[in-house]
Amino acid sequence: MIVKILSMVFKQNKDKDMNRQTKFRVGDKAHKTKGYKFPCTIVGVFETIKGEIRVVGEMDEYGLLHIFNEDQLDHYPQKTEEIERGKTPSWEL
Repeated sequence: MIVKILSMVFKQNKDKDMNRQTKFRVGDKAHKTKGYKFPCTIVGVFETIKGEIRVVGEMDEYGLLHIFNEDQLDHYPQKTEEIERGKTPSWEL
């Protein structure tokens, strides 16, 4: 039932032209900043009927889907060439 509702929301909003800049894109790694932990991969970004941006995160460990406001999540730093070469990433210095 929930999947059907989500697919309807995505379809409705896919038809709209979402020209707004969003904080997240599908595939981004993110985590919840307050309260319970929720490390996730962004699997959907959409606009509500009221024009508010929502983000769907899939929990990395369990695959649980959760809809968030953009401000509830922050990005995990992406892998850089520094990490791949074994150096300390610049964002940790």
